[in-house]
Amino acid sequence: LHIQNFPKNNIINGLREVVIGGTCSLFLNKGAKPLLQTDQNNFWSEIFNSSSEEWIKDKEQQHTIAAYSEFGQGKVVAFGDIDIFCSDDNIGINTLDNQKFLHNIFTWLTDPVKRSDVMSFILDQIGQFQTILFVHFIGYAI
Repeated sequence: LHIQNFPKNNIINGLREVVIGGTCSLFLNKGAKPLLQTDQNNFWSEIFNSSSEEWIKDKEQQHTIAAYSEFGQGKVVAFGDIDIFCSDDNIGINTLDNQKFLHNIFTWLTDPVKRSDVMSFILDQIGQFQTILFVHFIGYAI
């Protein structure tokens, strides 16, 4: 897969084209953001039908194949495939902008989370916990 369109974020800055081997798509949870996505019109997926033991072509749509998130003081990057880390000249680390892409990811991962972001996260978690307690308390009171 040749990825040439990237979402706007600091991790992707300066990239023109990243090459990924076969990959799995990712379903993103709240707070996770796409890092690499397939082109909406030129990519299709297959789903394995276990009863017929055949791969069935799925509809053409955009798929997220790499994503990132911050959680408290931690950071996470997820890939749908690990081929980008291999030495293969066609899909590996030395292909097109793959090395720069991985360098950007490791730079982002090692950059500490801002203290204000951590405080916002903690306060948000406390607020969610209070809401759960309140709903639970009201449920018992009725």
